Amino acid sequence: MNPLEILKPLFKEIKAEAKIIPVKKIVLHRWTRLKCMHGCEMFGKSWSCPPATPDFNEAANIISEYRRAFMIKLPGSLETQIKLQPLLLEMEKKLVSSGFYKAFVFFSAACGFCKKCSYPEPCRKPVMKRPTLESFGIDVFETAKKAGFSFSQNHYFTILLLE
Repeated sequence: MNPLEILKPLFKEIKAEAKIIPVKKIVLHRWTRLKCMHGCEMFGKSWSCPPATPDFNEAANIISEYRRAFMIKLPGSLETQIKLQPLLLEMEKKLVSSGFYKAFVFFSAACGFCKKCSYPEPCRKPVMKRPTLESFGIDVFETAKKAGFSFSQNHYFTILLLE
């Protein structure tokens, strides 16, 4: 089955724009993680952010095991991105149950399932947590540009790895 057809109702529900892209269009840079480490208030405070996520080399190796991914343009503020996290997990789950067993979604913001993250204590909701794009070294803007997306201030992007 076509993965776009599987998720089309969910994309429509949240007014998201999605494109299937080859994984080779995902741009990785070490400086992206550097910005997490020096400039993001969530560094060292969330299981979805460094240093709790794979290092750059491991992240690059993981991504290289995929061929295609959804690049998704999500509407709304940072707070909206956190509210959309359950729906992103639902998208991943739908794809897995439809035969895309490697499907894996990234969050566009630090995990927001708990009021306060338990990091560095064990995660209270490990099945639900997902890393941010930047924690994997993904240059979100360059990747979105390569995928042909336009930019505006009221949108965020995420990636859902397919196969």
